[in-house]
Amino acid sequence: MNPNARRILLALLTLALAYWGLYVLDSPTAASREQARAHGLQEQSQTLFRAGKFTEALVPTQRLHQEFPDNHIYIERLAKIQNHLGNFREEAALWEKYLVVAPSPADACPAIGIAYENLGMIPESVHAYERCQAMEPKNPDLAFQLARSYESAKQTAKAKAMYAQWMQSNPGYPDFKIGFARLEFFYGSTEKAKLLIQEVLAKSPENADALLVYGMVLRSLGDSTKAKEVLEKGLRRKPGYTDFYIVLGGIAEHENRSRDAIVYYTKALELNPGKADVAQRLQKLQKGKS
Repeated sequence: MNPNARRILLALLTLALAYWGLYVLDSPTAASREQARAHGLQEQSQTLFRAGKFTEALVPTQRLHQEFPDNHIYIERLAKIQNHLGNFREEAALWEKYLVVAPSPADACPAIGIAYENLGMIPESVHAYERCQAMEPKNPDLAFQLARSYESAKQTAKAKAMYAQWMQSNPGYPDFKIGFARLEFFYGSTEKAKLLIQEVLAKSPENADALLVYGMVLRSLGDSTKAKEVLEKGLRRKPGYTDFYIVLGGIAEHENRSRDAIVYYTKALELNPGKADVAQRLQKLQKGKS
């Protein structure tokens, strides 16, 4: 190769190297491009979630969870999205993982127990609440959730003991006394239940749970007029509370006010279609009127 050709080749090579250097310096690396993509995915997920657009937020959040499976922030967000979408089985599984990887696992409570409740998995719900309460043994909210789950699981002795213990140590927390009174009504002394619930209502006259128990107590003691007054007050306070319609329907049925009973039972089933016993009573009343 002659000297002129060598110089031209060397110049071209130098120019090529210069352009390559500029490209490398000015172009994002694979790592930075990946970081930008993940950041965009996170922004999309967070924006949609905060806007309450849970269906749209599902896919980007699932992708984040797939790429960063131990990131507790993404697990929590995805669990909440699945809850809003009614996917309780997926939600429960995510909260289970959250308990393992999160720095503050108790933040999964009480959502994990509620997810199992929504699936009708009562033993699993009880176990979840037991784990929650063990993590924060002085937390009255978690103690109440556990006592209530024992009650739902028909573990009456455990529920009553827990209500009694926390009722004494947390006198300013009326739900424990209401729970104890409710169990006294169903499995103990109606008169004792009445006294306890009157103590609650003396301090919290608008408490819907207390009004429900008091209405049931009054009905049991034969004072249907007062019971209806109390239950209707509770219904005005909390119109979406299914049990008020069921108890008022039972009173109407007992008083042979079939039309009123049908209205109450129909509303109860609109709010909670899974009440098979109420559906049977409604069907019986409707047949009687046909």
